[in-house]
Order: sequence, then C-alpha cells, then structure tokens
Amino acid sequence: MPPARRRYPRTEVQIVTNVSITGTDPPTKNKGLFSVLGGGGALIESETNYSIGSLLIFRFRLPDDPEDFCCQGVVCNEVDGRGSGVEFLGLDPHDRDRLTTFVARHVRTDRRPV
Repeated sequence: MPPARRRYPRTEVQIVTNVSITGTDPPTKNKGLFSVLGGGGALIESETNYSIGSLLIFRFRLPDDPEDFCCQGVVCNEVDGRGSGVEFLGLDPHDRDRLTTFVARHVRTDRRPV
C-alpha cells in the first residue's frame, strides 16, 4: 500500500505559538514552536509532551501578517526527538487560504525541500 499523500503542502518554519490545553482546570498554557507548517497542521516543538489525542488551542501570527490565527488542533503523532504532529480542526476557509498562500510563497522563495 503506498504512503498516504498530504492534502496540503508544508514547509519548514520557526513560528512561536501560544498553546492552551483544553479540558484542564485551571487551563494549562505553554509556548511552542512550529518547525513545520502546512494548511492542514504543523509539527510543534515544546518542552511539554502532548499525548496523542490531546486537543490544543493555538494562537500565532505568520511573518508579515498583521492578523493572528486562533485555531484548535489534535495531536496525531509523536515525532521522535522533534515534537508532536498536530492536525488543525475546523480551520476557517479564510485562515486556511492564508496558511496555504504563506506556505506556497515560503517554498518558492526558500527552495528547501521539506
């Protein structure tokens, strides 16, 4: 069986994000770093280890974009030594377009494979 193809391109980045873990009382907030970003999700590096299935809320800003992103995601996998793979959930179409445009622009100017 061939490997699953990703629905959205992705690229390497260094974008700081605020992370809130849903379902905790009091709410748990951390900082993280997206090291890979795409229209469907991200790889987040953090001092906190998130369990697969954890629901997280992210707040971040793309370079040269004045508007914040606020979205929910679920931890889908752990990437040994790198962080957690998250899938964005319920991303507004406008925000997904902003992400995919950023990734396309970043890939063209960077020319680095991801």
